[in-house]
Amino acid sequence: MKKFLVGLVACMVALCVFGCGSGEKSATSATKVLKVGTNAEFPPFEFVDSKNVITGFDIELINELAKRSGVKVEFVNMNFDAIIPAIKFGKIDAAISGISATPERREAIDFSDSYYTTENVFIRKKGNNAIKDRESLVGKKVAVLLGSVQEMAGKNVTGAVLLAADSVTANVLAVKSGRAEAAILDSSIAYGFIKQNDDIEAFLSEPDGSDGFAIAFDKGKQTELIAKFNAALKAMKEDGSYAKLIKRYDLK
Repeated sequence: MKKFLVGLVACMVALCVFGCGSGEKSATSATKVLKVGTNAEFPPFEFVDSKNVITGFDIELINELAKRSGVKVEFVNMNFDAIIPAIKFGKIDAAISGISATPERREAIDFSDSYYTTENVFIRKKGNNAIKDRESLVGKKVAVLLGSVQEMAGKNVTGAVLLAADSVTANVLAVKSGRAEAAILDSSIAYGFIKQNDDIEAFLSEPDGSDGFAIAFDKGKQTELIAKFNAALKAMKEDGSYAKLIKRYDLK
C-alpha cells in the first residue's frame, strides 16, 4: 500500500510538472492580442456593416499591420471622445479611428507614422449663401464632434456657438434640419456625406494643424510595437498593398 501511495504521488508530481510546463509553453508562444479602440461611425474609415461587423479602411489597415508585426487585433467600439481616456486608463492598448496626430495629443500619447492626410471642411445647407466664411459664423451654431480636431477648430471660430455631439452623423443632421447653420467635419468623411446628401455642401476648407491620421498608443508603453507598425506601413506602401487599400475605399 505504501509503495502504491508513493507511486501515485510520484505520478501526480510528474503530471503537474509536465502540465505546468505545457501551459507555460502555450502562454509563451501565444500571439499577443492588441485591444484596439475605434468609433465605428466614420465611413469609409470605420463603420459597422450589414453583418454587424466593424470594417473599413482603418480596420483593414491595422489588421494587416498587426499581421505583419506578429500580433492579433481585438476591436472595442466606443465614443470618439472616450478613446484617449481609455488609452490612458489602460482599457485599450491602442486606437485607430481617424485620429489626427496633433501637438497637443502628442503630449499625452504616442503615435505611429501618419497613414493619411486630411483637412477641416465646413459644411452648410445647400443654398445658404449667407454662410460663406468664418466671419459669417459669428453668433451662429456650429456642430462639431466631441474630442475631435474639429472641436478644437470650432473653438477658434470667433463668435460661433458650438454644438458638440458624440456622432458625426448627428452633426450632419443638425445642419440638414436647421438646428445648426454649419458643421466642421474631417475632409476624409465630409465629401462622403456630401455625396450621399444633396441638400448639404462645403463652403470652406482649412488645414487641421495635425500631421495626419495615425494610430494612437499610451505614452512610452508600446515603443517596440510602434516601430514594427511603422516598418510594416512602409512595406505596405512599397509593395503596393497600401495603394490597393486606398483604391478599394475610393480614397485619394
